[in-house]
Amino acid sequence: MLSRDCEVITCIAEEHVMFSGASAWNDGRLVWSVEHDAEKRLQHLDAHGDLPEIFTVVRKRFSGEQSLKGDADYLFDVPVEVAKAITGFRHDESEPYEGFERLLEPDGAAISTRKIETLSPHRKWWQIWR
Repeated sequence: MLSRDCEVITCIAEEHVMFSGASAWNDGRLVWSVEHDAEKRLQHLDAHGDLPEIFTVVRKRFSGEQSLKGDADYLFDVPVEVAKAITGFRHDESEPYEGFERLLEPDGAAISTRKIETLSPHRKWWQIWR
């Protein structure tokens, strides 16, 4: 279990179908989740759990954009921006400053950091499999 004794933030962005999602897990338990699926409807936004405070700010911002410019899918960015606000990382902007993976102790001390350069040169920086 990846989130045993720690918190894990997940984010998925499937731009070809305009689906995005983010979630937080703590000690194997889902804490919150946010999903947008444009195939259900352009205004679709499903949020559950003990949502972080930033969710309200991000939802308001992109809901306003959606209202003003309804021809584009602005709600797709809500889960992605919530995850970015917590982690400091967004999949389509730049690699994380500290590397792809950073595990922290509850007090914020680093357990381990795996730098991008340690991955195989045949992999993309974001690929952790193979």
